Amino acid sequence: MAGRVDAAEQGFLKAKQIAPKSPEVLVAVGQFYAGQERWQEAITYHSQAMQTDPSNLGFRYELARVLTQA
Repeated sequence: MAGRVDAAEQGFLKAKQIAPKSPEVLVAVGQFYAGQERWQEAITYHSQAMQTDPSNLGFRYELARVLTQA
């Protein structure tokens, strides 16, 4: 969705409505916000993803990455 940030955001938020507890969706939304340098939103979504499975190293890594960049 290059160049269509609003449409992309709406798509990600719709996916979250459909699957609100899906860690994959939460990470995707978090990555979207990180790409926009909207760090607080990115941290929130990555934190939620990690809370669904704290032992998942991928989720932990993504959270650490956005925390470092923020």
